[in-house]
Amino acid sequence: MDSTSSGQIRGRGRNKRVWTPGEDEKLVECLVELCVSGKGHKDANGLRLKPFPHFDDLSLVFGKDRANGKGAMSATDILEELDQVEASNDIGVDDLEAEISDLIILMQNNWPTLACPSGNGTKFWAHEWNKHGTCSESVLSQHQYFKAALGLKKDVDLLQILEKAGIKPNGESYCLKKTKKAIKDAVGFTPWIQCNVAPSGNRQLYQVYVCVDTSGKNFIQCPVMPKGKCGSSIEFPSF
Repeated sequence: MDSTSSGQIRGRGRNKRVWTPGEDEKLVECLVELCVSGKGHKDANGLRLKPFPHFDDLSLVFGKDRANGKGAMSATDILEELDQVEASNDIGVDDLEAEISDLIILMQNNWPTLACPSGNGTKFWAHEWNKHGTCSESVLSQHQYFKAALGLKKDVDLLQILEKAGIKPNGESYCLKKTKKAIKDAVGFTPWIQCNVAPSGNRQLYQVYVCVDTSGKNFIQCPVMPKGKCGSSIEFPSF
């Protein structure tokens, strides 16, 4: 039995319609959007902000990496990629450690790895440079890149900015517009807020995106924003 890319089956059952991979992906996107927005059939109003079974699994299968548009990666995928760094043409752990030796303590205090067990962080930082820092390698060396990142964190403390606006990591929910405004008032540009689903089923703050130019010094308006929605209010989890 043959099938075409359009999903139309030829031969026995030729009038039977099957889902194509593209349609599967679109279906999941629509289901996620409906789950977040609460829009849809009137009888589904009670499902708003309720837990979405297998949301994370579906995100891994159908999701896209926010940074490069490629397939989403699980924690296992990330660790496997880190193990491959030294075997590739990218900068390796030993090279990077030598390059930023004077920044190691500051990096461990300000940019620690939370996913790599028993590591001092250099494998994780090598991954960050190879995946993100190389976008600015025509302007910044590895040392300059990480030094610029540390400087940005020192100059623009997002947690402090939010706390001054009364938005604290205490498990409470806060207005999304107020959260964005607090950050915009500090950096001059509207950030992108990414959410995930808390165990309670609420949408919670997951990541904050702000963009800088290739010099690593000046904030700019992000040219591309990731897809996704948070809802009008978001939970700020305790940590």
